[in-house]
Amino acid sequence: MKMKNTLVALLSALLLLTGCGNGNQANQTPKLEKKLPIGLQMYGMRDDLAQDFYGTLVKVKEMGYEGVEFSGLHNIDPAQIRQWCDELGLVVVSNHVSVTEMVADIEGSIEMCRKLGCKYICAPWFFEDRRPGGENFARLMNELDTVSMAATEAGFTYLYHNHDFEFDRVEDGRFGLDYIFETHSDSLMKAELDLCWIKYAGQDPIAYLEKYADRTQLVHLKDYYVAEDGTFEFRPLGQGIQDVPALIQKTYETNATWLLVEQDNPTPGKSAMQCSQESMDYLREILK
Repeated sequence: MKMKNTLVALLSALLLLTGCGNGNQANQTPKLEKKLPIGLQMYGMRDDLAQDFYGTLVKVKEMGYEGVEFSGLHNIDPAQIRQWCDELGLVVVSNHVSVTEMVADIEGSIEMCRKLGCKYICAPWFFEDRRPGGENFARLMNELDTVSMAATEAGFTYLYHNHDFEFDRVEDGRFGLDYIFETHSDSLMKAELDLCWIKYAGQDPIAYLEKYADRTQLVHLKDYYVAEDGTFEFRPLGQGIQDVPALIQKTYETNATWLLVEQDNPTPGKSAMQCSQESMDYLREILK
C-alpha cells in the first residue's frame, strides 16, 4: 500500500511538472493570432552589418524575420541593399535618418530612401539640446515641419520614434511626446512607438497604444530588465519585464502595419545575433 501511494505521488508530481513546462508564460496561455508581419530593427545588428552586411541579412531572413528597418547603411549603396533584400525576400520597411542629416540634404536623403525602397522615413535619437527643455527644442520642432512635409510630398510616410526623454515635460506641462504630436499634423507625421522606452519612462505603453491608435504605423517590441541596484539591460523578448502578448494584442487595435523587434544592445553574455534569434523563438511560441 505504501509503495502504491508512493507511485501515485510520483506520477502526480510528474504530471504537475509536465503541465507547468518551463514556467514560460507563453506555454501557459493560448497563442495569439499572427496578424502583422514581423521585422527587425537593424541598429542592434550594427556590428554584424559592419563586418558582413549581406551575410547578416541572410541570417536575419533565416531566423524568420520578414522585413528590416535600417539605421545606418555602413557606406553601402542603398540600391545594392535593396537588391539584396529583394533577392532574400526581406521587405525594407523603414529607414531611420537623423533630422540634422535630412535638413542638411533633403533631396539626397529622400533619394537614399527611394533607392532603398522603404515606405517609411523615421526621426530617431536626438542630442540633449534638442530634447524637451533643451535650448534647441523649438528649432527641432521647426525642422520636423520641414522634413516631414518634404518626405510626405515625396511619397513617404514620416514617423517620429520616441525614447524615454520625450516624457520630460515642456513649459505648458505636457509630455514632450504629446506636445510633438499635438503640434504637428497627423497627415505629415505618424508614430513609431517604442514600447520599451514608454514603460521605462514610467508610463503605460498600453495607454499610449490606445491614445495614438490612429497615428501608430510601426511598433518597436523591446524587452528589458532593471536590477535592484538600478542596473539596466536589454533582454530578448519574453526575458524581461514587458507583457509582450498584451502589447501585441493591443497593437492589433491600432493602425500599425508592422511589429519590429529591437534590442539596442545585446544582453550581457550573449551576441546580438543570439538575442535576435531568441526574440523570434519567443514570438513563435506565443503566435499562431
